[in-house]
Amino acid sequence: MNNKVYSKAVLRACQILGGPDEVARRAGVSCLLIKAILKDSLVPPPSVFLKIVDIVMSADSTEARRQS
Repeated sequence: MNNKVYSKAVLRACQILGGPDEVARRAGVSCLLIKAILKDSLVPPPSVFLKIVDIVMSADSTEARRQS
């Protein structure tokens, strides 16, 4: 899997939550880790990536319900 997948997911989570600080808080990791993922410098541990995916999926699901 390309690192861009990870950085795009983190970028979307940052857009949803208002920035890397909040994503880091919700994922239970340091902001430095989130910023490294955004720069494609680091592949996140699976547990962190799953938390980020959960943030994105929850927001997208909520948006879909509002639109229907």
